[in-house]
Amino acid sequence: MENKIIYAFERVSRAFKYMLNIEALNLGLSNLQAQILLFLYTRGENLRNISSISEEFQLSTATVSEAVNTLKNKGLVKIDRGKDKRNRIISLTDNGIKIVDNLIKWDLKIVEALNELDYEERKQLMLMLMKLIYSMYKKGIISLTRMCFTCAYFNSQKSYCNLLNMELKPEDLRIDCKEHSSLAK
Repeated sequence: MENKIIYAFERVSRAFKYMLNIEALNLGLSNLQAQILLFLYTRGENLRNISSISEEFQLSTATVSEAVNTLKNKGLVKIDRGKDKRNRIISLTDNGIKIVDNLIKWDLKIVEALNELDYEERKQLMLMLMKLIYSMYKKGIISLTRMCFTCAYFNSQKSYCNLLNMELKPEDLRIDCKEHSSLAK
């Protein structure tokens, strides 16, 4: 059964890549460039740098630097010095934001497919995926996760966030939290 599950994940993964690639190509971007623009759109300044992008996508800094420089040459991002002068902050330009406004719709058909599941099925799917991601993180397969299960603020016994001071229902659990504070593996 495990092989069937892995194959199903592979098919879903290919569909995700295909859908994003269609939107990216329509906008004159590579898949990686599109992913970087979406990443920059949703992240705070502390994560908008080459090393954070490299870590997120598990790519070399050289590969990410090349893609970011291409985006800069296209006028979609700008690179500024950080407060400590050593760090460079990558930000979207006005043109970059316009592109992302179009790009962000890449997953609409996937959302429609998910909505064919009822609420309880979607909730269970999310919990199972989060558990799988957490397990893969513990085994070193996934190097980075900013979800509740790996957060120092999360009390798994109570499903409680000590930062937000609230109990988290399954639908409240975060899979990519901006306030995440890492636990040791």
